Amino acid sequence: MSSDTKTSLQRAASKMLGGSLAVVVLQAINFALLARSLGAAEYGTLATINSAASLLLPLAGLGYGSVMLMRVAREAQHAPVALGNALSVQLVTGSAGAAIGAAAVVMISSTPVAFGVALIVLLGELVFMRTAVTAAQLFSALEQQGRASVINVATSCARVASVLVAIIVSDRVTALVWASLFLAFSIMFAAALIWFMARAAGGLSVDWKAIGKDLGHGTDFSLGTLAKAIYTDADKLVLARFGTAADVGTYAAAYRVAAMSFMPVRAMLDAAAGRFFRQGQGGIAQALALSRRVLTFALPYSLGVAAVLVLGADYLPLVFGAGYAKAIPLIKWLAVLPVIQAVHYTLSDALSGAGYQRYRMVAQFVVVVFYLATALVVIPQFRAPGAALTCLASELLLAVIIAALVITLYRRQKESR
Repeated sequence: MSSDTKTSLQRAASKMLGGSLAVVVLQAINFALLARSLGAAEYGTLATINSAASLLLPLAGLGYGSVMLMRVAREAQHAPVALGNALSVQLVTGSAGAAIGAAAVVMISSTPVAFGVALIVLLGELVFMRTAVTAAQLFSALEQQGRASVINVATSCARVASVLVAIIVSDRVTALVWASLFLAFSIMFAAALIWFMARAAGGLSVDWKAIGKDLGHGTDFSLGTLAKAIYTDADKLVLARFGTAADVGTYAAAYRVAAMSFMPVRAMLDAAAGRFFRQGQGGIAQALALSRRVLTFALPYSLGVAAVLVLGADYLPLVFGAGYAKAIPLIKWLAVLPVIQAVHYTLSDALSGAGYQRYRMVAQFVVVVFYLATALVVIPQFRAPGAALTCLASELLLAVIIAALVITLYRRQKESR
């Protein structure tokens, strides 16, 4: 990698990292406000709905946002059509997914969940807030990481605003009160983003023939993201089935702390997304060179944050309330999660960039099978600790499989030259 490329990546990453730090703070505020105002049980109900949203999110758009990123990163003139196609598919699939997901949550949860609350939250997440993901992909493809970072921060601000307004206007914040305000904020936010994206892309149009042509690529991206959502969030749904809402709230709190700590690495990978596709045109070796560059930051950071999580876990009840005391050991176990994820996310992006997204997707579904089998055996017996064990074992297996794939493909490319 040339010194100019390295410097450019560092600048792009620094923009994303700066925004990521603000997002971490805002998400922590949002998490703390919701957790304290709703209580562990009702927060657990909301966590169940959010888990369903995470599982359905990859299907809200069918991967056309990633197709847009790939095409625009390589040829920017594709932006108007690629953007219009991504938003159109997102609207149709997101609306359908919200209705199906709301019904599924009501049926799966062992504690009562109102269909209306679930539908409102899922519409906000899958149709409107989903627009922020598409926007970040567009600006990453256009090498406008500063704008992508601003959008990420604005998204978190909108979420925090919905909670603050709920606290101000209601004597007692309930899931329904917050969900209604969240939907209103998400609609206004999405409208502003679409206008902003259309200007940046140079227009907005839909090509139905191109949508059909890109279905294969989109499906590969969508299924890979779906697999990731399953081994990230299905444990909370299984826990909702076999445990209590408080169990879900406790585990969700611990997992959220670990997940937020990984955000700076995620931000750096987002900044490099377009570069992975450009460098990957030369093969896995070129994409892997970029992975090594990212890992020089990702691994030391993840090791450091793991130590912080272990040492700081005891203070969680001081922030979120005494009801979350049972999350302390869970956070300590999940502290290693950012280290594992730093490895498999970085190497996985090299696979996608080099045109091996289908390999990545198959590996992810192998892990899904292991994950679901483990979850259905371990979680009913051990509840929240079982969910943490399932999560760690699955993420570690994915890291091993992805590393093996990268090494095999790298050696094959070297031997062919």
